[in-house]
This record gives sequence, C-alpha cells and structure tokens, in this order.
Amino acid sequence: MKKKVIAIVTIAAMSVGLLAGCSKPKTEEEKAASAVSAAVKEAEEEVKKEAEEVDKAVSEAVDEAAKEAEAEEKATEEAVSEAAKEAEKEEKEAEAAVSEAAKDGTLDAAAAVEEAAEEAEAEDAVETAAAAEAVATAAGSALKGDPSETYYMCAFVSGVEYWYPVFQGMKDCADALGVQAYYMGTPEYDVSAEVEVFDQILALNPTGIVLSPITAESFVDPIQRAMDQGVEIVTFASDSEESGRTSYVTSDNNKEGAAAAKEIGEALGGKGSVLVMRNAGQTNHETRDNAFIAYLAENYPDIKVYEENSGQDADATYTATMTTYQKDPDLKAVFTPEASSAVGAAQAGIEIGNGEQALLVACCDTSEEVLDLLQADKFFFAIAPDQYLQGYMAMIDCYLASHNEILQPMNARADEGQNLWQSSYMDNGLSIVTKENASSFYLDDYAKSIGLSGADALVEPYVAE
Repeated sequence: MKKKVIAIVTIAAMSVGLLAGCSKPKTEEEKAASAVSAAVKEAEEEVKKEAEEVDKAVSEAVDEAAKEAEAEEKATEEAVSEAAKEAEKEEKEAEAAVSEAAKDGTLDAAAAVEEAAEEAEAEDAVETAAAAEAVATAAGSALKGDPSETYYMCAFVSGVEYWYPVFQGMKDCADALGVQAYYMGTPEYDVSAEVEVFDQILALNPTGIVLSPITAESFVDPIQRAMDQGVEIVTFASDSEESGRTSYVTSDNNKEGAAAAKEIGEALGGKGSVLVMRNAGQTNHETRDNAFIAYLAENYPDIKVYEENSGQDADATYTATMTTYQKDPDLKAVFTPEASSAVGAAQAGIEIGNGEQALLVACCDTSEEVLDLLQADKFFFAIAPDQYLQGYMAMIDCYLASHNEILQPMNARADEGQNLWQSSYMDNGLSIVTKENASSFYLDDYAKSIGLSGADALVEPYVAE
C-alpha cells in the first residue's frame, strides 16, 4: 500500500516538474499543486477504505472462530452428558440383573457382583460393582417369597368370629412376603368334616397350611401325609403335638385358665359352686379348663366344680347351666374355654336373675354378643388371645419352614434330615377384656379401621401380584 502512495506522489511531482520546465505562468503551478493535493487526498481515502476492509475481515474472522469454538464446546458437553447417561443406564441394568439373579437363587452374591462388574464400563466398574454387591446382599437376606406360593388357613366352625382377625394377620404377613393366602374351613364342629377340608386343601398342592385341628389325635395321620408330600404344617390355637408339625402358635392356655380361676375365686370369696364347660379333644380348650380347675383346687378348695360338655354350642351350655342350677342353687359362676358357648351361660344367668345377671360368667375369646353383654354389665370378663399376632406368627413360621435355604442354624437338624425351622410353642400374648375396654374388640369396627368394608372382608383371600 505504501509503494502505491509513493508512486502517486512521484507522478504528481513529475507533473509539477514538467509544468515548471515549460515556463508556464504561476497560475499553472498552482494548478499543478492542486492536482498533487487532490491525488494525495485520493490516495489517503483509498488507503483508509482498504484499512477498514481489512479490519472488517479480521473482525468477521474472529467472530467466526468464536462461534466455532462455542459450538465445539457445546458438542463436547453434550457428548460428556450422553456418556454419563449411558454409564448410569448400564449401572442400573447391572444392578437390576444382580437383584433378579440373587432373588431367583440363580447366582450367589459374589457371582452376581462379578457379573455386574464385567458388564459395567471400565471407567465406572468399581462403583457399579460396589452397588451390585449391596443389592445382592440385600436380596439374599430379604424375606420375600414368590407369588406362585400358596398358603391356606384351615379352621373348624369357620363362621366363628375368632378366626377372622387371625386370618387378617396371616394375610398381612403374606402381603409382606409376597405370597398367596386363602381361608378355608368347615362350618360345623365335626372332626371328619375338618379332615375332609384339609384333604381338599392338600389336593391343591399348597406350599403350606396353617391349621387349627379340632382334636390332636384326628390330625396325626393327615398332617404326616401332608409333610410327606412336602407341604409344611403349622398349628395355631389348638395343636396336634404328635403329628410332626413344625410349629405351634397360641396364647398361654395355662395362664388363661389360671387367671380366670383367680378372678372368679376372689369374687366368690372362696365359696359356692362353679360350672366348667368342656370341648372334649380340643387341646387348647382342655388346657384352659384343666388349668382353671387345678387353680381352684389348690387355692379355693371349698369351691365346688361341675363339668359339662358343650361342643362350643350356646344352646347346650344354656341347658347345662339351667340343669346345674336346678340341681345346685348355690351355683355362682360359669367358665367356658371359648366365646360361643359363653353366650348360653349368660342367657341362663339373666333368666335366673329375672333380667339381672345372677351368675359370674367368664370365657376365653370374644364375640360381638359377649362384648355387648360386657358393656351391658351382664358378663364378668373375657380373656382374648391376640388373634392378629397369632395369624401373623403362624404365617411366618410356615414360610420359614418352607424356606430352609435361607436358614443357617447351629445344630444337627440338617444332617439328620429334619426341618431347620421348628418351634414347639410360640406365645402370641393375650388381653383381659372388661366393660371398660370392650369397645376395642368389635370385629366390624376393627375391619373398617384398617380400610376394609366390614368383618366379612377379613376372611377374603390375599392374592399377591
């Protein structure tokens, strides 16, 4: 550019020299000078224009370079984000695979961790392996069954309210374990009928049965058949000790009988007569009655005790009570080992008292009729086993008896071919029910308090998803 300016100035100077050599008038010199000035100005303008063009080109180049750099940076960030997402996805897939494998028992925890680590990207393999180990350990220790597992409750006199909260406890436990739970039974108090229902359940090939046998002897062979078939049996409320069942869940029946005898003996001042109703062959009822009679004999020997059979029938108990009173007007109290027959004794006492309760009537278990009598001051008290816990504990027992693979006891049972989960007696606890707390034991209110439509919903099956 400088060379071009010099050339223009040189030409202008030569023009001046030529004009001077021709001896032109001064005005001509002035004209030459003016021409030189114009040429210089034109050169400057051209230089300025070209400089502006250069600046513009440089600015545009800088802007373009900045845009390219920004685009490259954004692309890099997107690539990093995508890589992170992919790594997270692979880690989750690996964890899921480990969890599923551990749950199905197809891999042990160590193998599951190793497989997860191999599937992970090298850059996050350590983190993935650690996560997989935690998942596998949790899955291996969790009490979680399979929805295909079915457990049944088998009861007699199946419409009796006692069983309803027991089965609700069983269902809630089944829900926690992820297995199925069903309620079956016979409506009558009949040994053969209950054995028949038991065999019907057995034909369904269940995982386990939670059973309350009417009598111990009648279920020795049926229970053994079931266990030979690979079906685990847990008894509750009543037992069949010689059958080989793995566990028995109940309240302390000796304590119940003795507690009832203590209250009645004190209330009578150690005098008078007491009628005890029996249900022959039912182990828990026999234990309660025997404990009641033994406590009176030891602590209140002057109280006379009568014994009659009821078969859990209110009418039979009413008749027995009236007959005993007619024979011995000094009859002051009646004890029944369950709630159904107790209502008959209470009715007899009210009739004897011409509308007022003339007898101290006490029982084990509760029913709506017993609770109404308590609140009306026409019943002495009831002893209520914790039915809900009874069902929950029985279900846990049956599940563990069916899943020895998760147990590691320090004993010789495995070597001897025995079930690793055995409990000859588990106590589910009890409550004393009086007028003051009777409102807490109404079945329909209880069902609604836990979100069910009513008492009948308590014995609806639980179907795992």
